[in-house]
Amino acid sequence: MDPGFPDGNYDVTIEYFSGEEAVDFMVFVNPVSREGQNFEATGSFSSNQTGASSSFLTISKMGDTYTISRTD
Repeated sequence: MDPGFPDGNYDVTIEYFSGEEAVDFMVFVNPVSREGQNFEATGSFSSNQTGASSSFLTISKMGDTYTISRTD
């Protein structure tokens, strides 16, 4: 995350924005400063879920401090 971003909360979501087939997904976040405290999400969208989204985590930025928390 760019240090120039304003302070605040940033939601990370997975969205199935287009397609005609079912799709599986896996998202893996490995925070550099918190080795061994990884965040992972797996799931799937069916072909009729175009536009559906799944909330994954929130990154809170306050100055040089970042906090990551699960939202599911």
